[in-house]
Amino acid sequence: MYKDGGKWKETQVISKGWVNKTFGMEDGDYGYLWYEKHFDIDGKKYSSYQASGNGGQKINIWPELDMITVFTGGNYNSYQLYGVSTPPNRMIPNYILKAIE
Repeated sequence: MYKDGGKWKETQVISKGWVNKTFGMEDGDYGYLWYEKHFDIDGKKYSSYQASGNGGQKINIWPELDMITVFTGGNYNSYQLYGVSTPPNRMIPNYILKAIE
Protein backbone atom coordinates (compact mmCIF):
# COMPACT_ATOMS: atom_id res chain seq x y z
CA MET A 1 0.00 0.00 0.00
CA TYR A 2 2.84 2.42 0.73
CA LYS A 3 4.31 1.83 -2.73
CA ASP A 4 0.95 2.70 -4.28
CA GLY A 5 0.30 5.87 -2.28
CA GLY A 6 -1.82 4.18 0.38
CA LYS A 7 -4.10 2.27 -1.98
CA TRP A 8 -4.99 -1.40 -2.03
CA LYS A 9 -6.23 -2.13 -5.54
CA GLU A 10 -8.60 0.82 -6.07
CA THR A 11 -9.39 1.51 -2.40
CA GLN A 12 -7.59 4.24 -0.44
CA VAL A 13 -6.75 2.47 2.85
CA ILE A 14 -4.08 4.81 4.22
CA SER A 15 -4.50 8.49 3.48
CA LYS A 16 -2.21 9.85 0.79
CA GLY A 17 -1.34 12.67 3.19
CA TRP A 18 -0.03 10.17 5.74
CA VAL A 19 2.06 8.38 3.11
CA ASN A 20 3.47 11.70 1.89
CA LYS A 21 4.39 12.72 5.45
CA THR A 22 5.96 9.32 6.06
CA PHE A 23 8.23 9.65 3.04
CA GLY A 24 8.64 13.44 3.13
CA MET A 25 11.84 13.27 5.13
CA GLU A 26 15.25 14.72 4.32
CA ASP A 27 18.11 12.50 3.17
CA GLY A 28 18.88 9.93 5.85
CA ASP A 29 16.13 11.11 8.18
CA TYR A 30 13.78 8.90 10.12
CA GLY A 31 10.07 9.55 9.82
CA TYR A 32 7.03 7.60 10.96
CA LEU A 33 9.13 4.43 11.43
CA TRP A 34 10.78 4.63 7.96
CA TYR A 35 14.25 5.73 6.88
CA GLU A 36 15.39 7.06 3.56
CA LYS A 37 18.13 4.65 2.46
CA HIS A 38 20.47 5.03 -0.51
CA PHE A 39 22.89 2.66 -2.15
CA ASP A 40 25.58 3.70 -4.63
CA ILE A 41 26.43 0.97 -7.14
CA ASP A 42 29.08 1.71 -9.77
CA GLY A 43 28.32 5.43 -9.68
CA LYS A 44 24.53 5.05 -9.83
CA LYS A 45 22.41 6.04 -6.83
CA TYR A 46 19.47 3.82 -5.85
CA SER A 47 16.99 5.30 -3.37
CA SER A 48 14.56 3.49 -1.14
CA TYR A 49 12.41 3.92 1.92
CA GLN A 50 13.28 1.35 4.55
CA ALA A 51 11.57 -0.08 7.61
CA SER A 52 14.15 -1.95 9.64
CA GLY A 53 13.82 -4.36 12.51
CA ASN A 54 16.08 -6.34 14.78
CA GLY A 55 18.01 -9.25 13.33
CA GLY A 56 18.06 -8.15 9.70
CA GLN A 57 14.34 -7.72 9.12
CA LYS A 58 13.99 -5.09 6.42
CA ILE A 59 11.41 -3.77 3.98
CA ASN A 60 12.67 -1.50 1.22
CA ILE A 61 10.35 0.31 -1.16
CA TRP A 62 12.14 1.34 -4.38
CA PRO A 63 9.78 3.87 -6.07
CA GLU A 64 11.96 4.43 -9.15
CA LEU A 65 12.29 0.68 -9.72
CA ASP A 66 8.65 -0.20 -8.92
CA MET A 67 10.10 -2.83 -6.58
CA ILE A 68 9.85 -3.91 -2.96
CA THR A 69 12.43 -6.07 -1.18
CA VAL A 70 11.59 -7.91 2.03
CA PHE A 71 13.93 -9.78 4.35
CA THR A 72 12.90 -11.71 7.40
CA GLY A 73 15.68 -12.08 9.94
CA GLY A 74 16.75 -14.28 12.75
CA ASN A 75 20.16 -12.82 13.52
CA TYR A 76 18.78 -11.03 16.57
CA ASN A 77 21.01 -8.58 18.41
CA SER A 78 24.18 -9.80 16.67
CA TYR A 79 24.82 -6.50 14.89
CA GLN A 80 24.60 -4.67 18.19
CA LEU A 81 26.82 -7.10 20.05
CA TYR A 82 29.46 -7.80 17.44
CA GLY A 83 29.32 -4.81 15.09
CA VAL A 84 28.38 -7.08 12.19
CA SER A 85 26.28 -5.74 9.33
CA THR A 86 23.07 -7.65 8.77
CA PRO A 87 22.80 -9.89 5.66
CA PRO A 88 20.35 -7.57 3.81
CA ASN A 89 22.86 -4.71 4.04
CA ARG A 90 25.27 -6.87 2.05
CA MET A 91 22.77 -8.67 -0.20
CA ILE A 92 20.94 -5.58 -1.49
CA PRO A 93 23.96 -3.83 -2.99
CA ASN A 94 25.99 -6.90 -3.92
CA TYR A 95 23.26 -9.04 -5.49
CA ILE A 96 19.84 -7.44 -5.90
CA LEU A 97 20.82 -4.02 -7.23
CA LYS A 98 23.66 -5.40 -9.34
CA ALA A 99 21.23 -7.84 -10.94
CA ILE A 100 18.98 -5.06 -12.21
CA GLU A 101 21.70 -2.85 -13.68
